Amino acid sequence: MVKNRTKAGGWLFLVEVLWVMAVIFGISPYLPEMNMLENTIFSEVVFALPPLIYIVLTKVKVKEWIPHNRLNLSTALMVVLFTALLMPVVSWLNMFSMIFAKNYVNDTVGVLTDMPLWLGLLSMAVIPAVFEELVYRGIYYRTFRGRGFLQAALACGIAFGISHLNFNQFSYALLLGVVFCALMEATGSIYATILSHFIINGWSVVANKILPPLIEALQDMQAAMGQPVTTVTDVYTQTELFNTLRGYTVVAAVSGCLAFGVLVWIMKHCRRTDHMRQIMQDKDTAEGGRTFLSVPFIAGAVLGFIYMASRELYF
Repeated sequence: MVKNRTKAGGWLFLVEVLWVMAVIFGISPYLPEMNMLENTIFSEVVFALPPLIYIVLTKVKVKEWIPHNRLNLSTALMVVLFTALLMPVVSWLNMFSMIFAKNYVNDTVGVLTDMPLWLGLLSMAVIPAVFEELVYRGIYYRTFRGRGFLQAALACGIAFGISHLNFNQFSYALLLGVVFCALMEATGSIYATILSHFIINGWSVVANKILPPLIEALQDMQAAMGQPVTTVTDVYTQTELFNTLRGYTVVAAVSGCLAFGVLVWIMKHCRRTDHMRQIMQDKDTAEGGRTFLSVPFIAGAVLGFIYMASRELYF
């Protein structure tokens, strides 16, 4: 049975939230201006520092904690397909959150446009995928794993969502946090979640490079043919947003069901069916109490939500 470290995990989460708040309000204002790569490295190190201190103090054997089975080519291709099917669901959640929250990802579009593709991928996809998977699917998930898979995945999802510090990204990061835990267990490898995370983040970088020229070419063609020129904007009216959501809901629902089917396929391909069945039942035999929601975990979540709400209202 996995050792129960839930109480320690709750304190780790609270300490991390307090540490991040201290950096935001006490340290960041005095730092020199950083480019996107420097800012990414700085942010990932800030979030990774408390978990790293935790594993040192508790003498955790990281190799034993984090599943790291070799990812063969067939499994990797399945993960690519799974991720592609998952992305419409992520897009739907992104649009849904825009009903009540600002899309902070759009703030990086102008910066990415001026960056070489390789640098954008390094800053937005490679570094976050590696750091965040090791921290959240590695350390956080394993810390809560003594409560069983479902509770550990949910705790990991909440922590991962709050780490994005805004409601827009929280909406889909929560889902991805849970789904990535299932993918890691289904493959027995954190490399699978790193790959999936890289694809999702990397696509936004690639799309930002290839879509503007395609849109411009379409507009030039329409103008040459005397047709009304299609305009594209990152700002949607509420009516446009609701219409887009309504039209995209079926696509996201079907794609999500297909993604689940591919996840089951991956599980069977990796011969992890019995393992997955067992961890889904761990909630009945998990050590300790009934829930991961300790007082420090709740306090950390409340502080995170207060910051995100303040950011929407005042920042």
